[in-house]
Amino acid sequence: KPFVITQKKREKLAVSIYLVQMMLADGLYWLIRDYYHNNQKGQVFVNAFGEMFEDYFEELMGEYLKNGFWHKIPENKKKSADYYVEFEKAVFIFELKSGMLGIGAKQQTPNVDLIDIFYKRNIEKAYKQLKNSELEYKGDKPVIKIFLLYESMPSNTQMIISSLPELFEKDSNCYVMTIEELEIFLTTYKMDRVKFDNIVSK
Repeated sequence: KPFVITQKKREKLAVSIYLVQMMLADGLYWLIRDYYHNNQKGQVFVNAFGEMFEDYFEELMGEYLKNGFWHKIPENKKKSADYYVEFEKAVFIFELKSGMLGIGAKQQTPNVDLIDIFYKRNIEKAYKQLKNSELEYKGDKPVIKIFLLYESMPSNTQMIISSLPELFEKDSNCYVMTIEELEIFLTTYKMDRVKFDNIVSK
């Protein structure tokens, strides 16, 4: 917790406003998840949160893009990604991951086992789904594969990328994006099409 209690006067002090803001941003998620986890119904919340994450993604798409631009990929026998979005210069395939890097993995001395579990459950499995959907695409536009995380800290996405060089260095059209970055991305599309096209080209 981002607070200390002084020994002499027992005053409560915030160590860092940034840590307080992080706690407020993620606090509701962890409070609800801990409640369900402690009542041995942890998966109920995780599943429900995943569905809410998809609802929010679709709400964003409806707000910023025309209906024909984006599509939910139908579920079939072969595991596929969740959505594809076709812009003028590229096709984006999204795999949504509502899981968050565990608290123990975010410490100054992180629990490496928790990071490995997160990678195996969220990144490695999702990459196969993205790859399957890329192979299904029959058009001639470049395909950009996106892991879309609910996680809101860009430093954690950079940690993921640098920790899996065998994936991200081998496949230069594969990226990790947070929901906040997607909001900025779509706003740029709506407000400044030239800048958006430059970003996509790069």
